Amino acid sequence: MDIARVHTLVDNTHNTATGVDADRAALTNGLTECHQLAGWVEAQRLAIVAALNRRSDSCPQNDVATASRTSLREGQKVSDRAAAAGAMPELGAALAQGDINTAHLDTAAATLAKATPEQRSQLEQGSARWAIAASNMSNGEFAKFTDRELRAVQTAEDESARFERQKRDCRLNMWTDPLTGMVCGRFRFDPETGTRLLGKIGNTVEALFHDRQPDTCPTDPIERQHHLQALALMALVDGKGVSSGRAEVIVVIDYETLRNRVHEETVVDVSGGVDLGAETIRRMACDADIIPVVFGTDGVVLDMGRRARLATADQRRALRVIYPTCFVPGCDTPFDKCTIHHLDPWDPHGVTDLTNLRPTCSRHHHALHEGGWTVQHNGWHDTITQPDGTRTHTGPPRARAG
Repeated sequence: MDIARVHTLVDNTHNTATGVDADRAALTNGLTECHQLAGWVEAQRLAIVAALNRRSDSCPQNDVATASRTSLREGQKVSDRAAAAGAMPELGAALAQGDINTAHLDTAAATLAKATPEQRSQLEQGSARWAIAASNMSNGEFAKFTDRELRAVQTAEDESARFERQKRDCRLNMWTDPLTGMVCGRFRFDPETGTRLLGKIGNTVEALFHDRQPDTCPTDPIERQHHLQALALMALVDGKGVSSGRAEVIVVIDYETLRNRVHEETVVDVSGGVDLGAETIRRMACDADIIPVVFGTDGVVLDMGRRARLATADQRRALRVIYPTCFVPGCDTPFDKCTIHHLDPWDPHGVTDLTNLRPTCSRHHHALHEGGWTVQHNGWHDTITQPDGTRTHTGPPRARAG
């Protein structure tokens, strides 16, 4: 993109945005052009940061933070993004063309950071393939793609060494905020320990707040979930939560990987988005009660009819296997942050049957209840209609992937 093209885009988007009679097509086209312009601008910034990285008299993180009035942490993020664009030039070119966004590059940078130098070299050779994948995937889908790419170049010895490093890097830091008087904290745990913690807190939230919520709950759905998790943690500390038994951890993994080895079609998806390797999952499985989800043969009652208003724990497990994220196509909100929505409303005649339930993020849950969105469904196949008539047809992601 040259400067003349930049000026044309600026003029077009300004005229479209300020036009009284601009229709939806013109506005969405203007939005696309803004995205292309933002990608080009970011690519220029990354080129400058890459040049600063090559100078001995520069601290790029500080330079970025000073220029953009942000933090050193954000400056480091941009510096890592620039390094990823340099290591994978096709990804950088895709950003400049507006084919991908900065989140794709951040995902690539995070994946490369997990690799050893030898593994990183192998991954960087797939730059063109990664660019094609990113151009055709949401960031959530691309994250799973890069995770598969990393696992393909890792060995059991690599994973074991990394896990030992993570165990040594566990930390818990606590302090009192002098302005608010609140006791604050920050922690980091290895994936196995963290998964147990998340599972235990999740079980306690479900046990204490399945059909009721305390009066102290915020109205914002995300803040409400954070509040409930804080209460659950304190219940565990006070011995009033689900303090006995094992934490439930939902792991979606294909049978071949669990029993034998990682392969090209390996599926590993852990609740909470925790990065557990296949070898670690195998070791945990040796000392765990495994509850397989095999539809139609496991004997679990998954259709509740009018007997229960809320989804049961068994239904949530089954839905977690089918939907890793919000059921609306293109939405990357993880299942664990979604509300279970009745497609046919419970009031007055809806049923709590598995095929009538979908995981829905806060934004889309609001759209379905107050935003005029509707869903017609036939089994697992849904037709989502927006107020302007736009329709999206979708089925279960797992079924599509298979």
